[in-house]
Formats: sequence, C-alpha cells, structure tokens
Amino acid sequence: MVVDATALERLLKQDRAITALGLVAIASLCWYYTILVASMGGGMAGAVSHMAMPHDQPWGGVDFLLMFAMWMAVASSARQKLLS
Repeated sequence: MVVDATALERLLKQDRAITALGLVAIASLCWYYTILVASMGGGMAGAVSHMAMPHDQPWGGVDFLLMFAMWMAVASSARQKLLS
C-alpha cells in the first residue's frame, strides 16, 4: 500500500509540472502577441484594435439586449457552479 501511495504522489507531482508548464507556455504566447501588436506601429495597431472593438457607435436596443442576455448566461452559469 505504501508503494502505491508514492507512485500516486509521483504521478500527481508530474501532473502539476505539466499543468504549470502549460500555463507558462500560454502566458508566454499571450505576452509575445501583445508585444508583437504593440511593435506594429500606428497603422497596423490601429487596425488590430479596430478588429477587437469594431463597433464605435452608440448602443441601440438590440446591443443592450444582447449584452444583457450574455450577462445573464454568465451570471447563471456562475451561480450554478456555486450551488453544485
């Protein structure tokens, strides 16, 4: 039984290391992309930011309803997670 516990502990430590390396890799890619976009200069960086937020007009009723529906979906899923 003691041998199984140490094997399980080794497996869990290896799993944590893989998870940590994955998180570091994802964070590194995010920082690389951020630096890449920032170094593109005024013209291209403006185009990239326009792709992220293309709607620069005042909100209408449809925009408000869609945002409210999205908020309700996120809020209800968070509540379900807390209740389970």
